[in-house]
Amino acid sequence: MPSIHSAIRRRSAIVTACVLALSGCATETQTAKEAADESPRARVFVANESSNSVTVIDGDSYQVVGTVDARNHATHDLAVSRDGRWLFATNLASGRLSAINTRALETVASIATGDRAHVVTLTNDNRQAWVANIGDNTISIVDTTSFRILGTIGVGKGPTGLTFSRDGRFAYVSNQGDKTVEIIDTGTKSFSMLYGTLERSGFTATGPRLPTTNV
Repeated sequence: MPSIHSAIRRRSAIVTACVLALSGCATETQTAKEAADESPRARVFVANESSNSVTVIDGDSYQVVGTVDARNHATHDLAVSRDGRWLFATNLASGRLSAINTRALETVASIATGDRAHVVTLTNDNRQAWVANIGDNTISIVDTTSFRILGTIGVGKGPTGLTFSRDGRFAYVSNQGDKTVEIIDTGTKSFSMLYGTLERSGFTATGPRLPTTNV
């Protein structure tokens, strides 16, 4: 017949196991909650050029959830990182790029890029932000981690559009001033080709204008 001490030890073991099980459940629940809190929420960002700010709208309820001061002037174009944690905004009057933490809804950095910073586009790997500066006729390359300028590429007159190829090998820059589209090798940061357009009474001719040149 089992002794009283043996029975007490078995009951203590059962109670301890139950407590550990409950503790494990609590830990798993807490971890799941933390993961849910860290997951990116659906957000809509609107650049307000007149008020130098960015309005943040909930993507599910369509309610305004906040307004971020860009800490610059004439906030114009926006680019969001793939994980939704960072927002980059150009500011025409300031010639600067604002880096906004989307969780804190706060501008944490302001980077001078060039005269009349117009559009911003993130590279496919999100490591760089390319900014088209209309006034300087340049493209500024900004590191999205250190917020430092990595380099500047001279382009045509009045760069107003910027996008990347699907594989990320080339950047396409449209220049309003001289009606050209430049193709830039993102690896070497050199021109691959410059295409010009000639408009005449509904007629548009396109073709290469300059050979490949290094920046």
